[in-house]
Amino acid sequence: MSIPSSTLGLPKVLPVTGTFAVPLTALSALLSLNVVKQRIDLNTWQGEKTHGQADATSTGVQQPDGHYYDPLLIATRVHANLLENLPLTLLLAASVELNGGSKRNLARILLAFTVLRVSHVIGLTKAAASFRATAYFGTTGIQLGLAGWSAMLVKSYWGF
Repeated sequence: MSIPSSTLGLPKVLPVTGTFAVPLTALSALLSLNVVKQRIDLNTWQGEKTHGQADATSTGVQQPDGHYYDPLLIATRVHANLLENLPLTLLLAASVELNGGSKRNLARILLAFTVLRVSHVIGLTKAAASFRATAYFGTTGIQLGLAGWSAMLVKSYWGF
């Protein structure tokens, strides 16, 4: 695999991480737009709840626990959950890539992370518990795996 160069003749430093930053940023933007849409539709400009539990049964999303949840709360949580996981994952991926990890394996891992994050969106918005659980455990596994991989790549720096 050749290393693509920039217009200045310098090698691209983080091509894999940079590539996956694009669709993940697009996903974040779409989820943000969904929050705005919910705010406009529900005429709620601050906060993340629009009504009490009794009203939620008419407009809310029923979750596996049987409760109905406010659509604005769900939209904000879906977006916030991506934002809670995306920065750490991309930071760990960049560390692996900068320290010589396999770009092909890293691309596969980031593809899996992207699919898991979309799965989490489906799990929360469609009340599919299996999608949410898979996304949670998969994302946590990817983050722990990337952290371990990064540590292995730099262990000689610490004398191991």
